[in-house]
Amino acid sequence: MLRLNLYVFAAVGLLVTIRVVQFRWRLRKVRLYWYARPLGIVPLFASFFLGLIIILKLLPVEKLPLLTPVDLNIYMLMGICLFVLTRELSLVYVTNNGIVKNVINPKQTIAWFHVVDFAAKETQNGWNYVFIYKQDGTKEPARMDILIPERKKDAFDKLVHQHLSNLSK
Repeated sequence: MLRLNLYVFAAVGLLVTIRVVQFRWRLRKVRLYWYARPLGIVPLFASFFLGLIIILKLLPVEKLPLLTPVDLNIYMLMGICLFVLTRELSLVYVTNNGIVKNVINPKQTIAWFHVVDFAAKETQNGWNYVFIYKQDGTKEPARMDILIPERKKDAFDKLVHQHLSNLSK
């Protein structure tokens, strides 16, 4: 029963990973993207988990009485899925249509034409942009904060001013 749970969990994790990658591939005309995590592109927990599994795979099978080689391969697959998921979900995309802060959560996506105001403030980690926007059918405006790395600020500014030139800062 325990092994069946492991296999089902791995299969579901693989399907979720495939779906997230599909969402990413569906984005059209991506003009700019960056990793929203403080340490860049390396997801720490997923890297640690994968490293642990690789170390276990290098040990002789006799030293691991509770884990079969198939189990280790399943854990390796789960680690790869976790790594890909955490990387993809930490990306912020700027497209010709708007800003996508999270590819699987539509509430963290705003179209340029929904933005009613924005402001930028320098922080020690980059630039914090605040976008105020209204979704269709809602009365109250919503707010989205995005931290822009210093190296992406000029390109992001250019895109913001290109798409929001009708708004005054």
